[in-house]
Amino acid sequence: MALAVWDDSYKTNNAKVDSQHQELFQMMEDLHDAIMEGKGEAVLTPTLDKLVRYTVEHFREEESLMKDVDYPARERHRLKHYTLTKEVSGIAEKYKRGEYVLTITLANFLTSWWRHHIQAEDKALIKYVQAQCSEREKELV
Repeated sequence: MALAVWDDSYKTNNAKVDSQHQELFQMMEDLHDAIMEGKGEAVLTPTLDKLVRYTVEHFREEESLMKDVDYPARERHRLKHYTLTKEVSGIAEKYKRGEYVLTITLANFLTSWWRHHIQAEDKALIKYVQAQCSEREKELV
C-alpha cells in the first residue's frame, strides 16, 4: 500500500519546487517500502541518507528563494526546516549506531510532516513569490 502518493493538491505551481517535492515523496515511498519489506541496513541506510541529504538541499533552495524575495515569514519557515532536519538527521545517526529501529511510524511521520508543510508553508511561500514577481513586472511596464 502506497504511503506517500503525490497528487495535484500538493502543487505550488512552481515547477522547480513541485519537482523537488515529487522527488521527496518518491524517497519517502522508497523508505516506506524498504521498511515494509523488512529490508536490511544495506537498503535502509542509503535510502534514509538520501532522504536526509535531499531534504537539506531542498530546504537550502527554499531558504535562498525566501531571502531573494524578503519573505516576511522567512524565520518561522526556516525554523521548521531546521527542526525537521535536526530530528531526521538524529534518527539517521541513531539508526546507524544501532540505537534506533526504523518503523512505519517514522515513515508515517515524515509523510505527514511533508504533506502539512507543503500545504501550509510552501504554498504560502510560492504564492508570495508569485505576487512579488507580478509586482516587479508591473513596475517594468
